Amino acid sequence: MNVCSTTAAAAAKASSTSPRADIQPLVDQTETLPARGILGPDRLLAVERGVVLETDASAARAVARPHASFYLARNAYRDMLIRLGFDEDQLANGGSDDLIDAVVAWGDEAAIAARVREHFAAGADHVCLQPLALDPADACFGTLRSLAPALIETGASWT
Repeated sequence: MNVCSTTAAAAAKASSTSPRADIQPLVDQTETLPARGILGPDRLLAVERGVVLETDASAARAVARPHASFYLARNAYRDMLIRLGFDEDQLANGGSDDLIDAVVAWGDEAAIAARVREHFAAGADHVCLQPLALDPADACFGTLRSLAPALIETGASWT
């Protein structure tokens, strides 16, 4: 089952989607627009985005790879990514640089906010951010505090 068929099944049964059940992690913002089309304008579309507040590409990818590896070890996610155009080589060893760059937003505050804006522009009502760090204790509140000013400019709401 791919993202769109999962979203269609959710649309038939519920008034919204949840980022964990229907919009899988590791799907980039290009999947938000088709999901909005399937759900229609009256249903809540919530998407999830892993984020790494790091401007060095190698360092950001090193943080993102363990997160991606968790999902890449599961056939359902591997199959979904292949359907989205990635190949087996890109899924190996925690994901190629291209795959990591597509499925995890990294960079400075402005770069991450731009990725969030892409989801809103494609029809998301809510973007759930999952801050990532090599030490998870370092990830959450510090990252969100740093991102807050840039995210407020996107029209993001806080729940």
